[in-house]
Amino acid sequence: MRSTVLSLAVSMLSASAAQAVELGPVYPVTSYLAGTQGFVACSRAANGDTLSVWNDYNRTRYLKRLDARGAIIGGVENVILPADTVAIAANKVGSYFVLHTKKASGSENIDLYGSVYTRNGALIAGPVRVNDSLQTGVAGKVTAASDGSFTVAWTGWSNLQPFRVYARRMSGTGTPITNEKLMASNTSYAMVTGVDTDPNGIVVVAYSARDSAGRTDTYTMRYSSPAGWFSGPTRVNTYLGPNQIGGTLSMNSLGNYVVTWSTYGQNGAGYSTHAQFFAADGSRQNGTMQISSALSANDTNPNVVLFDNNSYAVAWNENIGQANTFKLRQVGGPFSGFVGAETAVSQPLPVNNQWAMCGDTSGNISVKWHDYRATPTSHSDVYAHDYVADSVPPVTPLANNQQVTSLSDQTGGWKYYKVEVPANTTNMLITLASQTQPASGNADLYLRFGGMPSSTMWDTRTTAVGNSEGLSINTPPAGTFYIGVFGQAAYAGVTMTVSYR
Repeated sequence: MRSTVLSLAVSMLSASAAQAVELGPVYPVTSYLAGTQGFVACSRAANGDTLSVWNDYNRTRYLKRLDARGAIIGGVENVILPADTVAIAANKVGSYFVLHTKKASGSENIDLYGSVYTRNGALIAGPVRVNDSLQTGVAGKVTAASDGSFTVAWTGWSNLQPFRVYARRMSGTGTPITNEKLMASNTSYAMVTGVDTDPNGIVVVAYSARDSAGRTDTYTMRYSSPAGWFSGPTRVNTYLGPNQIGGTLSMNSLGNYVVTWSTYGQNGAGYSTHAQFFAADGSRQNGTMQISSALSANDTNPNVVLFDNNSYAVAWNENIGQANTFKLRQVGGPFSGFVGAETAVSQPLPVNNQWAMCGDTSGNISVKWHDYRATPTSHSDVYAHDYVADSVPPVTPLANNQQVTSLSDQTGGWKYYKVEVPANTTNMLITLASQTQPASGNADLYLRFGGMPSSTMWDTRTTAVGNSEGLSINTPPAGTFYIGVFGQAAYAGVTMTVSYR
């Protein structure tokens, strides 16, 4: 694989449209409807797998996994998880890491444990204790890196210790790659809000911390696990109001990242949501961007997903009076404006419910939440609303043995396709053929698993002159493969065929 990490630019076509493309109406996450269901966490793997953690009225926690086609993975719809599961993440081949807490035997201390499973649901390792430090309270998050590893970030606290933020990298088999690393310490308050890892092993942790005067700000800390250096803390917000809290962090395949937060009183009387884009080297790109527009609302808990073309989507909870509505908005990039207007993801809800947005770097996003107003026969259910961002180039899905004829484009042009490869596939073949002789121009194939290819990010490609070339992949992993057809020179009259067996 070839990738470029320290570059802000991506060689992809930009798209222009009004708002995120809705993939369908709001739908229930689980078919289990007895009693009360609550939302816990979600994750979307680069290969298209989606993972949803929810609990029933007995507080039993379950995991539901769907592949990119919407089919249940593993044959069982709801798999029981440890009772205190707090977070989950899946890597691009579908292996997943379950993070949960556990009270230490004979002690008041609470520890974090992680278990790693294959895509088929077989236990690889665990439960493995993540933390070395001792604490009586803990809150954690986990993320998956492009190399298949996982990074856990958490806040630990006790009566005798200040709030401390830690991070630790774990391999795809659950083996610690690093010791726990102290990222921040604060006697008043500190709480981790996000974590991500770039392809070079650089970890970025976002957290909220309160100073001695009582003001809460949003910070990041960067750590290079290969080189051992630390950078930060960096205060993300530039406005110094009484509270800048919450939010998340998202990183793309280039290592660029976006941090979100809510601030009080900057515009209007309540909270507003904001975002800041950083390049992979930690430098601030352009200024802070206010995402929410309502001046009389409390807009809180913004979640963000950053895509590989540096555009991103932010979702947040808008509270006006007794109504809570989840909103969604896209930003074209660090030096671009909004892509369309705000989108209402949910109908107004009477209670500020547990929720999250999960997505991937190719533009697929899903907002999931706990709805207290579900049905007359149930106290509450878990719902979801799926979108494809139109701030990324359009992608055409292809079926097995499908042909695309009469392809043409200008020099430097890109056309994108994707194919969902099922498990146990032995070979995938992608070919280009010219419909005319001599061939018109020069088209090349770029292929990338779990992400849209570009001139700097691809798993394999063709470079032959003309339009007669192909790629053959033996035993491809299950999931989404993205195909890019690039105009090395202006071309016309080309047929592309995709097949797998």
